[in-house]
Amino acid sequence: MLGLAFKTEPLQEQLEILVQTVTNLQKPCLLILDNANEEQDLNDNIVFLRKCANFHILLTSRLADSAYTAKHPLGTLDKKEARSLFEKHYPLLQETEIPLFENIYEAVGGNTLVLELMAKNLTNFNNQLKKRYTLQELKNDLQKGLTRLSQSKPINTSYQAKGTGIRHETPEAIILAMYDLASLTEAETALLSVLSVLPAENIAFKTLERMNPTLTNLSQPATPLDETLLALAQKGWIEQNETAFKISPVVQDITRHKNEHRLLIDCEEMTDFLLNNLHPENNENYHQENYKHTTLYAYYAESIVHYLPTHIDIDVLLERIGAFHVTIGNLTKALDFYEKQHQTIKKLASQNPHNPYFKNDLAISYQYLGNMQASIGNLQEAWRFFETYNQLMKELHDTFPSNVDYKNNLAVSYQRLGDTQASVGNLQEAWRFFETYNQLMKELHDAFPSNVDYKNHLAISYQRLGDTQASIGNWQEAWRFFETSNQLAKELHDTFPSNVDYKNGLTISYAKLGSIHIQLDKVTEAKDNFVLCHSLSLALYQAFSTNINFVSNYAESLAVLNAVEALLGNTTHYTDLSKAQALFEDLYTQSTAIDFLKKADLIKQLQHTPSALKTFIIEISKF
Repeated sequence: MLGLAFKTEPLQEQLEILVQTVTNLQKPCLLILDNANEEQDLNDNIVFLRKCANFHILLTSRLADSAYTAKHPLGTLDKKEARSLFEKHYPLLQETEIPLFENIYEAVGGNTLVLELMAKNLTNFNNQLKKRYTLQELKNDLQKGLTRLSQSKPINTSYQAKGTGIRHETPEAIILAMYDLASLTEAETALLSVLSVLPAENIAFKTLERMNPTLTNLSQPATPLDETLLALAQKGWIEQNETAFKISPVVQDITRHKNEHRLLIDCEEMTDFLLNNLHPENNENYHQENYKHTTLYAYYAESIVHYLPTHIDIDVLLERIGAFHVTIGNLTKALDFYEKQHQTIKKLASQNPHNPYFKNDLAISYQYLGNMQASIGNLQEAWRFFETYNQLMKELHDTFPSNVDYKNNLAVSYQRLGDTQASVGNLQEAWRFFETYNQLMKELHDAFPSNVDYKNHLAISYQRLGDTQASIGNWQEAWRFFETSNQLAKELHDTFPSNVDYKNGLTISYAKLGSIHIQLDKVTEAKDNFVLCHSLSLALYQAFSTNINFVSNYAESLAVLNAVEALLGNTTHYTDLSKAQALFEDLYTQSTAIDFLKKADLIKQLQHTPSALKTFIIEISKF
């Protein structure tokens, strides 16, 4: 002991007395300053401390660098060493539980103290006779957050213990005390909120800058993003790897807990960015040069919606993540996010029962669920969702008859009901729904002739009427409806030649006309339509080679055009059918949608006779 007893001396005088005392100690001496995390405090005193030539100074600090010290990064324990530490405090760990331990290790970013706390907490609930809290339950809890353990009791630790005894608190209390956000600037706190809802992995500065060019909603002017990131890295809150930054799961959880009241506000700029970049109308983003960026944004959005509280923006973001996965053909994942979106908007609608905005969004969420069920072949489930969609939209339209958005959505709900009835062969019912769809869209188009969305839906409604007439064998009536649909589609495409949806709509309209000409035994006219269809579908396929619908349309146009050539006796083109078959088989592998497998089988089983070729051309477009 140094034998020092301070009374009322100022702190600076106390420090001088301490240094004088240790200066007189005999060599070798080692002065350890633990948790020297305040850079300014260290800079203010390091020169004074180094006047003592007879002892070395060892600092433990979260600071990334100090100009006056040599650095030796400790990092985290590897899995083998961490397991030994874990077993020391939880000796009941079984060999069969090692994979679970490794999951827990990853969930806490290998943090030594947190692993120790988790092990001690397990020991609190488990003994040789009975286990009341398993590693699997701990792993499940960590997926919700370090501060949300379902089983927790006070444990003993020397970390931040005061006085002469050990500290006795719950793991959550100890973890929350590890980092103090009060020492940070407002910009640093806001940026931590952003990083706390993103994956705990290296994220490039350029990516962060695109998503958060400025930190908005601050009471004080924010420092530039690059300076804020570097400051957080220097203070040890995040890691820097050249031009990328990474936050640990522990800091994330502490931040989300302490910033819970401000997460939505702090993340608003990033959420708006992702909403815009994942908008379905911007689907060219999904497939051109920045396809990898959009995939990354969808990945980040999936992380964000997991952590941010229920809010209208989160509802929309869930919807757009679902749309992204539909576009790239991952129907299972798309359905998962549409179900989450439905639950989110259902909660918002129940909290705001008299707000038509939420009721409209709830109705549309039923449409998305119906679309997904129809895509995977569950037509009974699809019908149930579409009926609810239609009922909600009728209620909204009856209450607000002058609201054109509600009228448009009501029209679309009739389209969905008609599609489902047509899929199961109830053509009379399908016709009834399609007629209502067409009538509502004509009213909207007549009232707002410059509205391209209404015009597009009108074209689709005529197409549905043509499909129904074709299904019952009224070829001439079907041709009349398809001609009207094609004319509207051409007008849209001519006015907006770069619009992907209108180009795709015109592609389909040419395919419909081609099929009807085959039914009318006008093979030459059919070829003319299929050539135009193939040209457009090829352009879309080349521009958007990962869009599952465009790939399917291209494969179908390829197969049909070559079958028409074969029907006309130009058999040299027929071998290209194998490429179409391979594309459909690949699409089935990606999405498990049964229609793709049916189309591949049609190609595989196709005979070369004129009647078989004609039947093939008509049948392949029905799925």
